[in-house]
Amino acid sequence: MINKGALVADKLAYRRGEQELLRIDALSIPHQGLGLVVGKNGAGKSLLLHLLAGRLAPSDGQLVYRDEVGLRSFQIDVALRDLVRLLPDLWVGDASLTVAHHLEQLALVYHHFDKAKATTNVQHVIKQVRLSPLKDKPIKELSFGEKKRLGVAGVLLGEPQFLFLDEPLTGLDGEQARKMRALLQGLGAKQAVVMSGHDLVQDCKLADYLLWVKERRVEYHLPSKEIFAQLQQEMLADV
Repeated sequence: MINKGALVADKLAYRRGEQELLRIDALSIPHQGLGLVVGKNGAGKSLLLHLLAGRLAPSDGQLVYRDEVGLRSFQIDVALRDLVRLLPDLWVGDASLTVAHHLEQLALVYHHFDKAKATTNVQHVIKQVRLSPLKDKPIKELSFGEKKRLGVAGVLLGEPQFLFLDEPLTGLDGEQARKMRALLQGLGAKQAVVMSGHDLVQDCKLADYLLWVKERRVEYHLPSKEIFAQLQQEMLADV
């Protein structure tokens, strides 16, 4: 069951040494909907995803969960981390395992080693991401696109509320990308999905909102022709 809470970045900043790389003055990620992170190469899109997913400790500010109970800090309440998953741009894991075995190991951790719940969850996710024909195949034999789907399956385990996906469509061919977009759009109708990507035209069609990273700040926008034109102009200037 998905709670109707929001993930809130409150005066969040990340510095490396004396240099401030990113600042988020105020941002709320709702419990459902698909957000698209956009910006020039090197603007800090991956950094934003890692900060919002709680995988990097901020230099200033805090990441909190807001619901009917009130505000709870991710830095203090470790249990909140079960609500969040991050898919990095590169797959990491034991490539000698089969698809099913890899997912079973993850699910056992997310379900606190309740084998029955873990098995049921894995079966559901394998079907959801269309991995059934590959479940007994070693990961080392998967194509790049198949590994992307496996990565998405992994972050769906344990029924998280917030998914942060770093370029989940990169490297997929046209048909693979189309199917992945359909999957992500369906997920966004039920829970929070925040992703980055490079195909501005196609990805913007999915987005309920945009997180534009520019000049080390994050701007929230609803999709519009005007914003899309500004984004295209910035992307062209980056070529």
